[in-house]
Amino acid sequence: NYDDYLEKKRLEAAGEDAAQDGVTRTQQDKEKRRARLQKESARALKQKLQQTEADIARTEQAIADLEAAMGRGDARAAFMAAHTLRGAAMTLGVVPVGGPAMRLTELLRGKDLVSEEAQKAYEELKLGLVKVQFAAFGR
Repeated sequence: NYDDYLEKKRLEAAGEDAAQDGVTRTQQDKEKRRARLQKESARALKQKLQQTEADIARTEQAIADLEAAMGRGDARAAFMAAHTLRGAAMTLGVVPVGGPAMRLTELLRGKDLVSEEAQKAYEELKLGLVKVQFAAFGR
């Protein structure tokens, strides 16, 4: 029938062989497909882990940059670092850091000097970092 024909064409297009009746895969075909899907899943997981490692490295660098900029009172550099930290923290799902980083980013946007309010937001962000470190590592 026409549905069987379409299924056979779909299987052929996917690089799979159709069994004798046109739609039923043999056990060997199922095993090949399962192995291919496992390989694709492993590749996707590896890519996700590599991206997470890159996000963690970016977060660590942004923290160091923010600390240095705030120490110098350089609002422009602190803005860039806080903005990077916000994005990386939110990508990683670290809300106790991402939320305060977002607030700090907005307080520093377009400023030349670090205000007292921005300094307080920075202290809140550092507290968030301590909480996350404690939760993750117990220290």
